[in-house]
Amino acid sequence: MKLRAVAITATVLLLAGCSAEPSEIAVDTTATAAPTPTISPTPTWSPTPWPTDIPSVVEAPAAAATPADASDASYDDAVFLAALGTIDPGLARERSLGRAANVCLDIEDGKDSTTIILNMEARFEGGTVPNLSGGQLASLLSLIKTTCD
Repeated sequence: MKLRAVAITATVLLLAGCSAEPSEIAVDTTATAAPTPTISPTPTWSPTPWPTDIPSVVEAPAAAATPADASDASYDDAVFLAALGTIDPGLARERSLGRAANVCLDIEDGKDSTTIILNMEARFEGGTVPNLSGGQLASLLSLIKTTCD
């Protein structure tokens, strides 16, 4: 019943408003002041210090950066591939030997470190190694440098 009364009242008001002549409609041209915003006090915030026990992405972990000495007579491809597997298991593949040799060529050609790292990413990422972290790339570079003549 209330809904019907509201609908009737709304209809009457609409019809009454529509029956007025344009000259009879009052237009309010007075400016009203904008509401003043209220500013809350500045919240207190204290910064949390960065953790200091996170290794840098340019630092290679000591375990992966010190493989068997390349000048040792027992050093061979199997040892190198095993060392690659400690960085990422997907690197311990035969094709990594040729890729590592190409990194040695980049180093011997005197390419800058950024180019060497970008070339390493292009050579070693994909397939069995979706992506390598900065630390893994640094470890990989350190390992490969031990094999370069």
